Amino acid sequence: MAVRTTVKSIQDIMRQDSGVDGDAQRTASKLLRSLNSAESAKAAGLYGFHLLSQGDDTSKIVFSFTLFERVEGANLLRIQTDNLDQPFDLNEGARLDLGSTAKLRTLISYLEQIAGLHGRWSGLDAQQLAALEIGNRDPIAIWARDHLAHSQRSHRRNRGGAWAGGGRSGGDCRSDRRRDQLQ
Repeated sequence: MAVRTTVKSIQDIMRQDSGVDGDAQRTASKLLRSLNSAESAKAAGLYGFHLLSQGDDTSKIVFSFTLFERVEGANLLRIQTDNLDQPFDLNEGARLDLGSTAKLRTLISYLEQIAGLHGRWSGLDAQQLAALEIGNRDPIAIWARDHLAHSQRSHRRNRGGAWAGGGRSGGDCRSDRRRDQLQ
């Protein structure tokens, strides 16, 4: 049985059922369009280390934003917009292949975050680490806390055990015993 419809694709049906928040989408679109001016980009905090530099022309940058909400095991589209003032839909019509520079910048930002957490938390003991309140949506902080706690347990276990590591060859038990006797 054939059904006539004005819907052109399954994506159109999914978009209709997704519950896109029209007010939020209009607000996000307005914000992205405002970033074409350097003043708005500065006010949004887009200038600085690893960000835009003085003299960058923000009117030549296309900003895109997509927001999904996780509801009952499904990711529902809530906002999808960009500041490209053309019929081409950047969010759906473009296939972006992030180059090595983007991947490297992402890695650097993660490593900077981990270094900052290590600086704040490395002096905490296991109980203090366990007491830290970290949101479920911060996997880097959760990993950093768990890694520090595991490292502390391993360090305590190794200092009391037969192998304490060290040395280029993976550790020499005799030199480790001598070092422990001197301490």
